[in-house]
Amino acid sequence: MKTITNIMKNSVNRSPLRRRFSLVRLSLASTLAVSALIAFATIDTRADTCTAPPSGLVGWWPGDGNADDIIGGNNGTLQNGATFSSGEVAQAFSFNGSSYVDASDSNLPIGDSSATISAWINTTQGGERYFVSWGSRDTCGQGHEIALGTVNDHLILESCGGAAADSTIINDGAWHHVAAVWYGSNIVTLYVDGVSNMIAHPQPLPSINILSSGHLNIGKLVQFSGDQFVGSVDEVQIFNRPLSESEIQAIFNAGSAGVCKPGAYASQVQQPINADSTSVFNVRRGVVPVKFTLTQGGVATCALPPATIAVTRTAGGTTGAIDESVYTGSADTGSNFRISNCQYIYNLSSAALGVGTYRVEIKINGQVVGSATFQLK
Repeated sequence: MKTITNIMKNSVNRSPLRRRFSLVRLSLASTLAVSALIAFATIDTRADTCTAPPSGLVGWWPGDGNADDIIGGNNGTLQNGATFSSGEVAQAFSFNGSSYVDASDSNLPIGDSSATISAWINTTQGGERYFVSWGSRDTCGQGHEIALGTVNDHLILESCGGAAADSTIINDGAWHHVAAVWYGSNIVTLYVDGVSNMIAHPQPLPSINILSSGHLNIGKLVQFSGDQFVGSVDEVQIFNRPLSESEIQAIFNAGSAGVCKPGAYASQVQQPINADSTSVFNVRRGVVPVKFTLTQGGVATCALPPATIAVTRTAGGTTGAIDESVYTGSADTGSNFRISNCQYIYNLSSAALGVGTYRVEIKINGQVVGSATFQLK
């Protein structure tokens, strides 16, 4: 998501009004349009809880303090001083241009199989750099190896002798979600932050026909000593099928909450509160029923552990955390959710809360596993 500053800068630079009037002579209509743009720009569609992992996940290196593959068992080892830094999701691998992770490529897609690579990267380096690679570089032009990297500030999917490229600039020092999807042969779609902006590459990607070398490398090209990555790489995932655009966007939208790791809890708000934060209720309605369902490791479950609620007023009146004595109703016990029919339930007292915008969070073992926002008018 673009920042407000960038959105405003680009909008003003493109506006015909910029060429005709100075900023102090903006019309009332233009001022209202700018105000509307600011209001729109502050709406963040990124998720607060992890998203369920798409099917077909065969390798996953989160980079959370170790080089373990938490799905396929292809645990890696840190090479040449590779370490860890703050990531988009918890920690990330940190590479200095000579360091990397070496892991096995057992059970990863080979031959002309369709597949997907997904990761988060953060770098300011230009030139040619690679951060995920496996296969064999025995003969260029045969598609025996595959690598995801950056060339001239853009994302590319490379196989010795050719590549596919995306136009988005990604060496700006910010975290970007990147994904490469191929459908057998040399048919490829690249995504940066959930959007594909493919451009022609002077050397087209050869037909992919990956041969196992026994190695997967994070931070460098497999079987090659140059073009190593400088920056951070997080949440490297490999799927044995092509993910859809919506599945890739769900990973991007999860942001720092990430994809749900095995055994992790995530809750989903239910009606009458909308998941998109558009719910508006009358303050005189009596109660606002807060209902959540639960997934564990991305799978729906009715084995609901004890959970508590926390309520915060984010706009209107005095903002900040609300003491539970204010919102507790006769059917509730302190800040504890009731459990009924595979749902967590809590009836907030709307009259006691008063007019405002409210965020409710559900916590399990003190950790926020879901949230929802609504307004009282």
